[in-house]
Amino acid sequence: MITNNRGERTWEEMKMEQRISGGMIERLDAYREKLREVYCEIPVKGIYYNSRSSMDFSFEASDNKLHRVNLDPMVSSVIVSSVVPKSCVLYKGGHGGGKTSMIEETSSSIFAVPKKDIVEAMIRGNDDQNVNTLLASYNIGKLLTKGDEEVRWRKFVTCPVKIIDELNRFPPTAQNALFEILNKGRVEFGGGHIYEVDDFEVFATENPNDVGTYPMSRPFLDRFGLCIPAPQLPSAEDLMALSSRRDDKLYAFEASKRNIDIKEAKELEKLVNDTVRISNDGLLYMIYFAQALATCSRGDFSDKSHSCLAVGERCKGCEYDTKETLCQYSQDGFSGRAFLDLQRWSKGYAFFLDAFKDKANPEVQQGIVEAIAPYVLYHRVEPNEAIFTKEPFFGRKLEYLKTMAEKARKSYATVRAPLLEIPDILSGKLAPEKAKIYEVKKDLVVKEHFLPIVEAAKLEEFRALYKGLDEALELTEQEIIDLEKTMTFNTSIPARAKAFLRAKALTKLKGGESQGAQTL
Repeated sequence: MITNNRGERTWEEMKMEQRISGGMIERLDAYREKLREVYCEIPVKGIYYNSRSSMDFSFEASDNKLHRVNLDPMVSSVIVSSVVPKSCVLYKGGHGGGKTSMIEETSSSIFAVPKKDIVEAMIRGNDDQNVNTLLASYNIGKLLTKGDEEVRWRKFVTCPVKIIDELNRFPPTAQNALFEILNKGRVEFGGGHIYEVDDFEVFATENPNDVGTYPMSRPFLDRFGLCIPAPQLPSAEDLMALSSRRDDKLYAFEASKRNIDIKEAKELEKLVNDTVRISNDGLLYMIYFAQALATCSRGDFSDKSHSCLAVGERCKGCEYDTKETLCQYSQDGFSGRAFLDLQRWSKGYAFFLDAFKDKANPEVQQGIVEAIAPYVLYHRVEPNEAIFTKEPFFGRKLEYLKTMAEKARKSYATVRAPLLEIPDILSGKLAPEKAKIYEVKKDLVVKEHFLPIVEAAKLEEFRALYKGLDEALELTEQEIIDLEKTMTFNTSIPARAKAFLRAKALTKLKGGESQGAQTL
């Protein structure tokens, strides 16, 4: 048994004990198979065809082989939403492509919610929509005769599957009414009447901007975890299949026999999120990509969030303005919410693909994160027009984002070895002055975000606190508060180094979800 200097088990040994049991693996496998059955019956029944676009994945599986899999981003996003808590997906594309019908049929199969209820709960964008028509109304009879404020909640609020058709046709006031339910699943009406939605799936469609559409604010769009660009016209092969199916204007699609109980779906959703972790490489790549887009050596807070100048003007003469730097590719970067969404959806897709080297210790590989990132960023990142509008992109946003994710992978690969040394530096096994990170040149992310951690490792007070945290098996909330007080009032540890120690302490919070495998 591995023990610390007090003769107790180390944190590493406790992590090993968190391996998933054989019974739990079987349950997850069975649930995955149900989801795959639903996924595969959609084209077989002629409900939706889309071979024009695909999500391309590359990963190592438990058979030690490299697997390459492509999924329809439209159908798979509805399927995977079943293991993503309070998921919100936006489908952006041409009208008449079958987006809404596909969502109705697929979500009905997954959550065992009658299609009739989903259709009745759906809301459609138009100028007349307001809070009363969207969310709730008072029982006018009781209000006028007795003065009782009895609220009648609309089916859109109470149904666990919520479809918003043509989202950009809602006026700004109606968008504001939807904001809170997308944000937290909380609906407030009138004089303090509140409806709490424990869990839900939101699917919204956005048609091209034309007469009758409204702009949507960036904070509003940021509430959607995933954005899928949807083709308006299927491929030639799809049209051949479409021409031979029975006309759905005459014949309704056959109800699925593979319904998944919504209670089971919610239980498995928690199980997937509790057991699947992001690998060290996946997490470091994710952090590197996020910071590579957001960091700016000339921006307030060293990022772009408060910059008034466009990227091109701001970059002129900067030492980091090269063809390889990602900071010039976007006007802005990740939000914290987008970063968390990238984790959630990466976990969901890794589970659906069974993309785990060790099924008893499931970890999301870097390749899964890279494949998901463009869809998490599609509606959130504003490209640099000087690059985006020219060869080889010509305004193709998905290709642009995929190139950004690939560039992040290549840049991360050049600094991966120095970054993986950081645990040894912090534990004292490697002297900071001998670290490879000091050999890295012209990398803004390393300079701004990782080098400060290595510099902090030179401080005796930082090393003492780190060592104590490394040896601790678990911590109470009060112990973490005491640590915060010590760092704030009794040390000169820099703010970023304190944040690092705080994050490490929180991974060992007693009764909380351990993220130890993801912490340096």
